[in-house]
Amino acid sequence: MRLGKFYSLFAGAFLLAFLAACTNTVSSSDSSQLNSTDKVTRYYTENTDTSQTATASSSSMADSSVVESSSSEVVVDFGDSKIKVDGSGIAIITKTYLESVERSVKLELDDLKEELDDNRNPPGFVESKGTVFAVDDLDFSKNSYYCFTDADEWMAITKEKLLETKLPFLWDMAYYEYRDRYSLSFEDVCASIFVKSN
Repeated sequence: MRLGKFYSLFAGAFLLAFLAACTNTVSSSDSSQLNSTDKVTRYYTENTDTSQTATASSSSMADSSVVESSSSEVVVDFGDSKIKVDGSGIAIITKTYLESVERSVKLELDDLKEELDDNRNPPGFVESKGTVFAVDDLDFSKNSYYCFTDADEWMAITKEKLLETKLPFLWDMAYYEYRDRYSLSFEDVCASIFVKSN
């Protein structure tokens, strides 16, 4: 009888221990599922937040760079300039800033122009396609530039005379690095411009 009681107590204790172990296993597996779900949710949330932050941050950077570029826009000072520059950045060069040429040079230019007019194409002498130039179009180390007026007169376009305009974007001037914004127009004086190789 005592042995039977012992067995039933032992079986009961074993059953309780088994049930307790199963409950712990289920609860720990539940817990691990919960934790992994937590991790997935947290990962998704963190990634979403990060991408939103990155988007917000990049858009704010773009905004600030736009603001910076517009606020850092350099205003060229034309205070000392003797020539007016219109709203599109064109400086109208007047006769004052062109140089007279000697009679011998006029005669040579007349002969060269006559050859051009006769389609004989003298070497190193061409008529320009226009009368508006960017600063970098004028290379005085390689070429000489001549203005032919409506009155059939020749005038020289020289670096020295152009510098007298005190246009601030010309060679060795304060705003030379911004020269791409501006052009020099000779159309008020010149019917044509001819380029002669030096």
